[in-house]
Amino acid sequence: MKLRTLAASIVSAALVLAPSVAHACARDDVMHVEPGKTNPVIALQEAEHLLERGGEDDLADAIRLAAAARTSVVHDPSSASAVPRAVDGFSEERVTAAAERLAARATMLEQLGRSRSRTATPAERAFAADTIEKLRAANDGLVPDTTRAEVLSRVPERAEGAYWMLQELERKDLLGSAWEHAAIAELARAHGHDGRAGAAELRCRTLAVDASICTPDGASSGVAIAYGGSGAGLGLAAMASLLVKRRRARRSARLV
Repeated sequence: MKLRTLAASIVSAALVLAPSVAHACARDDVMHVEPGKTNPVIALQEAEHLLERGGEDDLADAIRLAAAARTSVVHDPSSASAVPRAVDGFSEERVTAAAERLAARATMLEQLGRSRSRTATPAERAFAADTIEKLRAANDGLVPDTTRAEVLSRVPERAEGAYWMLQELERKDLLGSAWEHAAIAELARAHGHDGRAGAAELRCRTLAVDASICTPDGASSGVAIAYGGSGAGLGLAAMASLLVKRRRARRSARLV
């Protein structure tokens, strides 16, 4: 089955890198999941809620829920508990398509949680970014541009492009998560854009459940790695790119 082939490749790839996030026993106030008995749609809704709360235990539980939801769908895509059927006579093809989409969404949330973790390694964040890019290419409309830009911002080689993407999304008023504003704040600090960084941090604090994600010490973007370790200045390549863009902007302004 197409779903099993895709899901198996995602699962096997995800096991290549062991997560650095601690997987402690489930907390009493967090949903318990059991493959085959728990509706993965509800599990993913809970995972999304935990991802926004932002504590390290919250992220670990979100990852656990997303992984369990994906496992449920892969092993039993046609069960009523795995994919709710809206109408009688739901065809096997539609069940398979819905299950495939749900498994991909679970993988996206799992990798988003790993990317956000303060204990994630550079390799884990790079793997999360690669997975998000593959999911985006294979599933139209699944990965929001905001999620993509946030995850890419934590990979040194992709942080510069992510900064410009996030700024454009911010200009269009499309950023709705404290994490996304935290990513802009970190990248702006690395560029020396203190005013933009301060404004983004304020918006982050307005939205955040855990305001510690909005500060340089609490944010998990890894931007300091992207710009040479201190986060105080640009690397040579990033500086060159920035100068070229500013020069082009000035030239365009003179031609108007």
